[in-house]
Amino acid sequence: ISPLFAGWEPATPEQQVVARYAHAMLPVALERWVERAGPPTAPGARLSGGAALFESQSACPFQAFARYRLSAREWAQCPEGLSASERGIVLHESLKAFWDGVGDHASLAALDAHALAARIATAAEKGLARLDARRHRALAPAVARGEAGRLAATLHAWIADRELPRPTFRVQVHEARIPYDAGGFGVDVRIDRIDQLAPGGLAIIDYKSGRVVPPSRWTADRPEGIQLAVYASALERTTSDPIRALAYAQVRAGEVAVTGIAEAADLWPELDVPGTAADWQARRDVLQGKVALLAGEI
Repeated sequence: ISPLFAGWEPATPEQQVVARYAHAMLPVALERWVERAGPPTAPGARLSGGAALFESQSACPFQAFARYRLSAREWAQCPEGLSASERGIVLHESLKAFWDGVGDHASLAALDAHALAARIATAAEKGLARLDARRHRALAPAVARGEAGRLAATLHAWIADRELPRPTFRVQVHEARIPYDAGGFGVDVRIDRIDQLAPGGLAIIDYKSGRVVPPSRWTADRPEGIQLAVYASALERTTSDPIRALAYAQVRAGEVAVTGIAEAADLWPELDVPGTAADWQARRDVLQGKVALLAGEI
């Protein structure tokens, strides 16, 4: 007991309870302040989040502000197997490893079934090795084997069913990091993959381990799936090659799919074609307008 209170008479239990409640229930004068906009970004500031910042701004401006200006984060998940974010990391690393070794569509088509399976198994191993060693040790052996098998099967479904039937292409780069001046602030975007198409031009591909957003919602009043439009806006400032396709690759166990838009059907038959070359440019202009609008809000 502090000497300051040594001479005080001890309080009875009843007095202690009353004192605690009295202090807890004292009336407090509250001040209400409504803040309708966050402080503006400093001129030339670089914000975190990349293309996800625009996606978050479209979904909920306060969400974007809390996540990427205040750095608010949810508690990390602790599932029995890999979390959704961990599966995304492993997927990206596995596909990068596969195409680093294969390189282009012609080399893929030249692989027999045994060679393709071997390439996929090696890529899956490299993808899983991307996880921290402590995370590996935390997985039960049966769960670890299940994750490895699920990954290899999903990669095979994507490559055999979606990549092999495509017209000729060459994978130009994975994980392309590009600084993007959004007008008043800058972000660093990371494009999962850029393909060089045989007729000329580029395709931008974004891998998703979850479900993807169809093109019909890219141009909604509050657009969804705007990441590809941000990537295209950033990339076209760094290259003279025309961008001729935008695609989300849904590489998800049991639900492998691709959705997006292309300038012409012969570039990637599974993607939507807006119409003529003028229609393609008009769609690109609409998407760029959506990006600019969100940048202004941010």
